[in-house]
Amino acid sequence: MFEIPNARPKVKTTVLADWIEAEVLLGDGQVLLEEIADLLHSDPGDFSVSDENIGASRDKQYEEAESAFFELKSRFNWLGKSYPLLVDNDVAMISHNFSCYRLYSFLVGLRARQMYGGDAYENPEEPSAIFEEIVTEAARQYVCGSSNSRARFGIASRRNHRLYRGDNLPRKFPAAVIELSKRLSEEVVPTVQGVGDGGVDAVGWRPFGDRRPGQVVFMVQATIGEGDWKNKPVPDEWRTGQYLHFVENPLTGSAFVESLSLYDDAELRGVRCGIPLDRLRIIRLIDDSTFSTEWIQRMEAWTRWITERLPQS
Repeated sequence: MFEIPNARPKVKTTVLADWIEAEVLLGDGQVLLEEIADLLHSDPGDFSVSDENIGASRDKQYEEAESAFFELKSRFNWLGKSYPLLVDNDVAMISHNFSCYRLYSFLVGLRARQMYGGDAYENPEEPSAIFEEIVTEAARQYVCGSSNSRARFGIASRRNHRLYRGDNLPRKFPAAVIELSKRLSEEVVPTVQGVGDGGVDAVGWRPFGDRRPGQVVFMVQATIGEGDWKNKPVPDEWRTGQYLHFVENPLTGSAFVESLSLYDDAELRGVRCGIPLDRLRIIRLIDDSTFSTEWIQRMEAWTRWITERLPQS
């Protein structure tokens, strides 16, 4: 089994639930509630070694494991066959009736990368580019756009050791904004300046088909760094007419691979991130069938790579 990350003084419920997902999808295929309690109990932490305190520690760790199972059951009840785990009483296992096994396994691999050290797990196939593609499709689907009503505006992709944008957008920022304005039929600022991606990795929109401005546009910042989504909103420049003159300001959001609790919204209080897209909301919008064979193969290759490097208990 994989190590349980950050096991002391107490594992956060969503982190433990995320670990169970990794163990099921990338590891042994199933996890027993009793096994998790045993792993948590193997290190009694601050408890002194007496029969009474060891018993109290055991009860505490069992409660932690039960809370994580309850979180997983809630995910399954919400997502249904989009969720690749079955949680039946005291066991979590791979479901044989789901639509996003490859996509979700990749997202779980990214989450495991965070839990076990982040940048310590690098790979020639940069996962940021794959995540940008995933988020671009999620943004398009959220606003019910057509297949070509999207733009992967981020520059995480590499070709011949050079960064480039997706969807045939120019690499230089001003030229990319001009091209985006044409696709959106929104007015561009003649003196637009900037570098990089301007804080936007993915754009989805729902046009009317009349080539006139004014439509629902969703701009998303995507990040695979743990906690970065809380501090990386889409910059105000996109909504204040410094790049494009939108007839109606775009929706904005942040996409990330962590999972937010379905029962505690404390992490969202005071956070300025736009519409939050954690990995659970992402698979609520899209599944494996959304992507070409090439993208699925890239997800599978990177998932295998990270799985081979995760620490075992």
